Amino acid sequence: MVFLLGAVLLVLVFMFSMLVLAPVVLIGSLVLGYQLRKIKGLHKQMREQSPEGHVIEGEVIYEATEAEQLKSVRSLNAD
Repeated sequence: MVFLLGAVLLVLVFMFSMLVLAPVVLIGSLVLGYQLRKIKGLHKQMREQSPEGHVIEGEVIYEATEAEQLKSVRSLNAD
């Protein structure tokens, strides 16, 4: 009798945990999907705004013009 009562209690606890766990997983997956969609949109905006370069880790990588290279060399030589 005690074994049967324990088994029934175990089944009821399992069913209750599924009722709690299912909405948590559903809400979590919806929030994750929303965040991933927003991040994808931000990446698209960064690619469109990058001046003739590539976006790597949020930084725009491009070829420096000759004037920028000379300016960089002059600032290094000034030290």
